[in-house]
Amino acid sequence: MINVKRSRFVLVILIFIQFVITNSVHSQDEWQVYSTEYLNISFSLPADWSVDLQQDEVFAVSKENLIGFLLFRPSTGIAIEDYALDIKKRIAFEQFDLFIKNEEIKINNINALASEGSGYAAEFDEQLYFFIITIKDSEKPLVAFTFCVADDLIRNEKTMKEILLSFSKLTLGSQK
Repeated sequence: MINVKRSRFVLVILIFIQFVITNSVHSQDEWQVYSTEYLNISFSLPADWSVDLQQDEVFAVSKENLIGFLLFRPSTGIAIEDYALDIKKRIAFEQFDLFIKNEEIKINNINALASEGSGYAAEFDEQLYFFIITIKDSEKPLVAFTFCVADDLIRNEKTMKEILLSFSKLTLGSQK
């Protein structure tokens, strides 16, 4: 009789653990689509992030502030290959190293340059690892910067890449 009660108890605990894991994974998979006409782009971010959606810039961070996203139009007069200069203007880096620089890629029929690297960001007081996508457009290039605390790269790398791969240009009907 005791073994039956113990077996039922273990079964109930296993079902509870499975329920918690399923709900936890489900909540992490919920994404919100954002679009900004001024930047002529739409993209997705995890739904539980804090998002500051301004006309000319987007900044978002996870609840834990271990992973984040920055989207902006680079300054005029700067060659698109030198976008890192503009990132350093927006996030103070004491060290900023690119491991891969300006690799040609295509995201949803958008021509882009991909880079990755790491650096020490004074604002976060942490070593950050980052992916950068520069959307090539002769008139209106964009820079998308995803970053996370370097110690959490393994846990956050998929999310960082999913953000960058979610980009698509807005249709002509929605442009101003």
